[in-house]
Amino acid sequence: MNLILFSGGVESTLLLNKCTSSDLIISIQGMYGNDKTFTDNSQKILDYYHLKRQIVTVDIPHSSGGVHQLRYFIPIIMLIANTYPIKKVLLGRNKQDINERVLKMVDEGQKAINAIFPDIIIDHPYDHLTKQEQWDRIPEDILKYVSSCIYDNNCGECYKCKEKIYSISPKGL
Repeated sequence: MNLILFSGGVESTLLLNKCTSSDLIISIQGMYGNDKTFTDNSQKILDYYHLKRQIVTVDIPHSSGGVHQLRYFIPIIMLIANTYPIKKVLLGRNKQDINERVLKMVDEGQKAINAIFPDIIIDHPYDHLTKQEQWDRIPEDILKYVSSCIYDNNCGECYKCKEKIYSISPKGL
């Protein structure tokens, strides 16, 4: 069984292409400010793929300069793996996200997980693609529901919206 941490953003939405009905999809609420919009939009994305999910509510800080969200995902993954037979964890990431700091965190996270669950693998299946290339692979019917906004649905002002605006061509927005 794969575990997919689904935020409703570009990278995690593309991960749904890799899902089967036996995979466990966890929506991490609290990552973005408007949980009602997040829940409605992410449910529409999941409905498109005929997938169900579990919802975990976690208060994750919204800071581009602070602790990377991956640091919060590792304990969540370990708690879930204690209950479900997870073999692989699929996480969204794009080519622009790859830097020494992130690679080090993934390596540390993999080691921490494997200290308790030696067979679990963290995988970023689309990290060879830019955010634009990932956006282009998402079905057009659900693009309007993809959001990375931390305040509201696509406010255009927060750092996650600016990342999406600068990474994705205007035709896609």
